[in-house]
Amino acid sequence: MSSQEIDTKAYFHFRKFAVKQDLCPLKVGTDAVLLGAWAEFPNAEKILDVGTGTGVIALMIAQRHKAYVKAIDINPIAVEQSADNFKNNLWANRMHSRHISVQELAYTMQKFDGIVCNPPFFTGCLPSPNGEKNQARHSDLVMPLKDLFASSANLLQPTGLLALVLPAELYEKSLNAASAHKLYPIRVLWVKTLADKPPKRVLLQFGFTTKEEQPDVNEISIEQLPDGSFYPEYQGLIDNYFLCKEERKMIFGERKRAVVSGEK
Repeated sequence: MSSQEIDTKAYFHFRKFAVKQDLCPLKVGTDAVLLGAWAEFPNAEKILDVGTGTGVIALMIAQRHKAYVKAIDINPIAVEQSADNFKNNLWANRMHSRHISVQELAYTMQKFDGIVCNPPFFTGCLPSPNGEKNQARHSDLVMPLKDLFASSANLLQPTGLLALVLPAELYEKSLNAASAHKLYPIRVLWVKTLADKPPKRVLLQFGFTTKEEQPDVNEISIEQLPDGSFYPEYQGLIDNYFLCKEERKMIFGERKRAVVSGEK
């Protein structure tokens, strides 16, 4: 084992799986982790992860659901990395990664009980020199919200659900785009980075309901407290996924000792 193999920039370690992320332009982040932990698809048999990247959301969904999980991405490198992550985990027999856009997939006859997506949402911003990172971050380049909702409406079963995470300022825009396809929010989670500041993100779960039906609305803060803990609502979401301090010490301590001793 080389020192590079214990580098947390190359791997992100969870309790039941590790995500290799050295090839993907965007690494494992808070948005993806929140969505993967929060999205719920009761009794789902097939779930689609759109824009899978490293595959972290798909893996989190597979840990908590018994469904078959299909992951798609327009970046072939992301597909390669996610496929590699899928085959090295406990749920490999019901996970698959494919190089295709959600717009293309929507023209097939496939149907899903759930769709989850951490979409690119940096609209109208100055693109970076990194073309792959642009694809992953800029919705106006690859996947406008209206396309996501249109495609999802075609891919979902009548009782299917769509879950996504967005900047808080895109909340109203997302509702308008979704309602054009008779999708309405049934769950909403406002996310604050600091408890005394306005929300930065919003997690939404849509279904084919009616605009009159009121969604279940909640709010959490992901601010770390002075003692190193988190607010109970956030801690409850991540408990099944994140390593505690003792577990991290054990994993990384053992790996560092292996590197020093020259073990493979």
